[in-house]
Amino acid sequence: MKLLIIGCGEQGSTIARYLVDKADVDEVRLADINLGRADELAETLKSSKFFTRRVDAGNVEEVSGVAEGMNVVVNATLPRFDLPIMEAAIKAGTNYVDMASGPPYVIGEQLAQDTKWRKAGLTALISTGISPGVTNVLIARAADQLDSVDEILIRSATKILPGT
Repeated sequence: MKLLIIGCGEQGSTIARYLVDKADVDEVRLADINLGRADELAETLKSSKFFTRRVDAGNVEEVSGVAEGMNVVVNATLPRFDLPIMEAAIKAGTNYVDMASGPPYVIGEQLAQDTKWRKAGLTALISTGISPGVTNVLIARAADQLDSVDEILIRSATKILPGT
């Protein structure tokens, strides 16, 4: 499997670290607007399956070019890039997953693309990182600061208003 991770911050880095030892992962492209951040992450992972690219997440042509030949585009950027990266992924013939939603809230626009993705024979998963994704990253960061963790309790709530 070949994956493109766009965004090498906390979420992208956590995903990349998880993929290091996965035998079914052949290649991971780490892409970020800041190539130095992607290079630094790849260097810490010490694996020949990681490659870096500089990419502007808002540039559909640029992202689709980097996504060529990948099985999955993982969008670990800010929600404002959901639609352009999603458009680039389908243009490249690649499955898509994003971590977060709004603001700006574009869930309606994303869901409206269902028929287009089905016709392409591709899958697009949206808002997968809200929870447990974000909570996992926050918990991992907090746990790294402690000597031990016996239990974690999570309470989460949200209210998304139409038109916001």
